[in-house]
Amino acid sequence: MRKYLLVTAAVVALAIPAAALAVDLQPAHVGTTCEHGGLFHFVANGVNGGKGTLTANFSGGGSVSGLATSKFNQGTNHWTIEGFGTLTGASATVGTKLVLSDYTCYTKKGK
Repeated sequence: MRKYLLVTAAVVALAIPAAALAVDLQPAHVGTTCEHGGLFHFVANGVNGGKGTLTANFSGGGSVSGLATSKFNQGTNHWTIEGFGTLTGASATVGTKLVLSDYTCYTKKGK
């Protein structure tokens, strides 16, 4: 029983720092705006393997989360998500640096 508790404690101790490795969006990208919505392409580099999850917050549509689906290449995760309004922040569960690589705003319908 004691061995089981020690192993469990070790696993928990290792899991806590791993969860704390989230990386926040570079401050220069906060405030990017697409009034009528748009597609936002985020990139996290310094990934030590595997796909991570991105959570982006927008003034016009709350939070958007997604797995790195567009590609994972040589330590880099890519996400393309749809957001509305002003980008107020973002974080990823992997990587050492998170940036907004590109974005394309939608035009207002009917104009």
